[in-house]
Amino acid sequence: MGYYGIDLGFAYSGSSSKPNADDPTIITTQINDSFNYAGIGFLGMKYHFSRHFSISAETGASARFNHTIYTEKRGTSTAEKNKSQSFGLSFIPLSAIRFAFHF
Repeated sequence: MGYYGIDLGFAYSGSSSKPNADDPTIITTQINDSFNYAGIGFLGMKYHFSRHFSISAETGASARFNHTIYTEKRGTSTAEKNKSQSFGLSFIPLSAIRFAFHF
C-alpha cells in the first residue's frame, strides 16, 4: 500500500534590545524579526506481512523560505533596515522506517 502527504510549518522569532542608550555614536536600538515557512512532502510504502505486523518506509523532499528584517538605530539618526531572504530545497532519501504492531 502506498501513501503520500505534506507537512507545512511556520515560525516567527523576534527580538529587540537597547544595548547603550547613553552614547549616540553607538547602536542604541536593535530589532530583529525572522519569518520562516516550510513544507515537507513525503511518499511512503507499507507492507503488511501478517494481520498484526507491518513495515513501512518513507522518502521526502523539503522546501523552506526565510525572510529576516534587521533594524538598527544610532542615537537620534534614522533607523537603518537590512532585509535578507533565503530559499532552500533538500531531498530526504530515507526519512523513516517503521515496524508496527496492529491491534
